[in-house]
Amino acid sequence: MLKNAVFFTFYKLFSAFPLIFLHFLGKVLGNIMFFLPNRSKKVTKTNILMCFPNESNAFIKDLVRNSLIESSKTLLETPKIWKLNKQGIGLKFEVVNEESLLASLQKKKGVILFTPHLGNVEVMINYLGQKFNPVIPYKVSDNTALESFIKSSRESAGATMVPASISGVRAVLKELNNCGFISIASDQVPTNKKNGLISNFFGVPSLSTTLVHSLASKVDCPVHVMTCIRKKDGFFKILFSNELEDFCKLSSQEGVDTMNKELEKCIMKAPGQYAWEYKKFKHTELIDPYS
Repeated sequence: MLKNAVFFTFYKLFSAFPLIFLHFLGKVLGNIMFFLPNRSKKVTKTNILMCFPNESNAFIKDLVRNSLIESSKTLLETPKIWKLNKQGIGLKFEVVNEESLLASLQKKKGVILFTPHLGNVEVMINYLGQKFNPVIPYKVSDNTALESFIKSSRESAGATMVPASISGVRAVLKELNNCGFISIASDQVPTNKKNGLISNFFGVPSLSTTLVHSLASKVDCPVHVMTCIRKKDGFFKILFSNELEDFCKLSSQEGVDTMNKELEKCIMKAPGQYAWEYKKFKHTELIDPYS
């Protein structure tokens, strides 16, 4: 009950402010987190040191700081985005290369879009839901009240949310076989090692999902990558890649390797906006780097 009360108080408070003010608060909060010891700072620095071993101390310091600031912005702006979803209001976007995605949709073979946790996935759902009504697999919360609220907020934008489980995969396959559109945040570590392969991510071995390639190879549909970047004054930039050539024909390992390389390209467009506080390198043969 206390957790629910805190969550809904947080939602009501921060959903009332404009995005520009929330981003200002995020900058303040991120700087505080940078100067104080905390779990997010520790994990963020560990990941960045592993992914950029040849960079200077100044580069590492600046990237850690920027990451904490941008992650704080994501945290504080999310309630506002959920509220806008429920009101049927779209955010302000600059969109690049959407015509390539539209051309793939015209092929009537279904389309898979994958993306990293860059910018804010809630922003992506706001955009994709209104434009394409995608089916999106996601991790279901154990808290019934929070789960119901978050799911309804996302679906208010026009998306159909399905659990990242066997039933969810069936729903996604059905959507693709019906020439539909699905979107997957594909940089998270699979909870089940059977659903992943070890593949380098910025040169570091990481257990990576096989779902994107597995679905594409079964349906033989176009695959694109999406990048979301937070800009100034409450605007966001959405970038779509061209169709990944012959992605469906790759082996499972080649498919996962290609996916990670594409994710890296997205992240390097705005490395400070990536969710470096996530334990990306758990569940590998490496000694736990976060201990």
